[in-house]
Amino acid sequence: MEELITLGNSNSEYKDQSLLIFKQVCQHNSSKFKPKVDPYEVQHIIQIDRNPNGQIYLTKDLESSLHFAASHKVCEELIHRFRFFVPSISHCRVTCQEHLVHHPSLSLYVQNCNTNIRSKKDSCVIEKCRVMITDACRNGLLKSICFRDKLRSGTRNLCVPTLSFGLTKTNCYDYKGNRSTVVGNVKPTLMKNDSKSLTKKCKELLVEVISFALSSCPLGQKSFFTEDLERLRLLKEFNISMGVKYTKDNKPVGCWISCEAFSVMFPFYLGDHRDSLNDIVQGEVRYFYV
Repeated sequence: MEELITLGNSNSEYKDQSLLIFKQVCQHNSSKFKPKVDPYEVQHIIQIDRNPNGQIYLTKDLESSLHFAASHKVCEELIHRFRFFVPSISHCRVTCQEHLVHHPSLSLYVQNCNTNIRSKKDSCVIEKCRVMITDACRNGLLKSICFRDKLRSGTRNLCVPTLSFGLTKTNCYDYKGNRSTVVGNVKPTLMKNDSKSLTKKCKELLVEVISFALSSCPLGQKSFFTEDLERLRLLKEFNISMGVKYTKDNKPVGCWISCEAFSVMFPFYLGDHRDSLNDIVQGEVRYFYV
């Protein structure tokens, strides 16, 4: 089974791939003596076909759930093998033809851009996001992109073109001034990023992309709502650093970012991993991809 997981999306085209998520709510304890994923610990299998025309999906529990891109044939074989061990395991597949899918029980929301229904509102959302990202690249975004090793669950994947923004409390060494306990825990702080090198127009476009895409999700800008006053203060600082203006009563003017962090990435190869370095807020981590 592990050789299939490692094979993933090798030697396959984007349109013939799926994002495969082995949804595991309980925390995964990694060990060299344990397999990458235990079929008996997986509650659901989620398969989202990758859409070359663009898609948005919102989910959670990826800090504990193994996920990766794989060809449709590899997905089919892996699901078959999982059901050998657990015949009753549920499998939810979202195809590119399904324009809008919302499964609250799975904490899954998917929008697909369907070229046959461009007049529909949600397809327009994705189209507009694609246009704005393209404009951001033309306004200097690509000049700030760095090739970085992405550390995933103790192993390094290929270098990925990445630019990250927002709040973090992950790296104790870089943010040692924010340590809140003697064992090295840190309070949230703004990431040290390259946002200062971005043009005003580029930052404006990035804010619009995140705001516009979030507004189309079930909970809109409240998808990442928090009542923590310290995090709200830092969220305001984050927005100001991205060029967002506020009124005297602390209300953002125009588009703003309600999630605590985001990354611009070009994942040419999406290998198997868990997002174990992401911060947990109020007992859960939500993931939002455009």
